[in-house]
Amino acid sequence: GGGRDFGNFASPPRKRGKAPVAGEDGAWKCMSPTCGNVNFHHRTACNRCKLPRPEAEAAGGQSA
Repeated sequence: GGGRDFGNFASPPRKRGKAPVAGEDGAWKCMSPTCGNVNFHHRTACNRCKLPRPEAEAAGGQSA
């Protein structure tokens, strides 16, 4: 017999919200080919590599 341990099948819950998704809620993807991190809309530079946010994204990403 023996009991089952269900403690390792899922990662522990996080206190923060979900990770940003590019194109959702203003989230933007880093333009660095070696990074590609997706950042929340309020960031002015990449959270990972610190590359500044592209101007098009900073203006809201709207095209005329």
